[in-house]
Amino acid sequence: MLAKYSRVVDWVKEQIAAKSLKRGDRFYTEGELMEIFGISRQTVRHAVGVLEYENILERRQGVGTFVSGPVASNGKETIGVAFGFLDGYVNSFILHGVEEILKKSGYAVQLALSEYEIEMEYDALRSFLDSDVKGIILEPTRSNVFNPYNRIFQEIRTVVCRLFSWGRTVRIAIFLM
Repeated sequence: MLAKYSRVVDWVKEQIAAKSLKRGDRFYTEGELMEIFGISRQTVRHAVGVLEYENILERRQGVGTFVSGPVASNGKETIGVAFGFLDGYVNSFILHGVEEILKKSGYAVQLALSEYEIEMEYDALRSFLDSDVKGIILEPTRSNVFNPYNRIFQEIRTVVCRLFSWGRTVRIAIFLM
């Protein structure tokens, strides 16, 4: 039997997945949730606290509670993964490993291919940011030349790591949201 607050949490995630609730929407008041679910104010506050902890809702003092981000249609948070191509053995090997680890960790994966074009990389990153992914893993496109879209990286906290594969360094940037 589900705890009463879990019914609210699951319902909110379903509403977001169904796009009935969208990022930025004002969320229900405590009184409205009490009436909808027939539960106490304490239970409503617990459910909203859980949703806030999961970064699904955001409380703004004196203003209200708002939807802060979508959940993937399967109820999981999403990590964006962008690679140039998948044609090489190394890239497909790395992507397979990344996907396996993310899925085991409970994340959904949103994949984009840049074809090593700076504009396509920018479009992929913008798409990730607009869909409110929880992190981005990027194989940078031509990272040794000037990128006119560098401003997008200012929107993201960056952690860069290097993966070593058969004596070859593969540059991978990991962005934490």
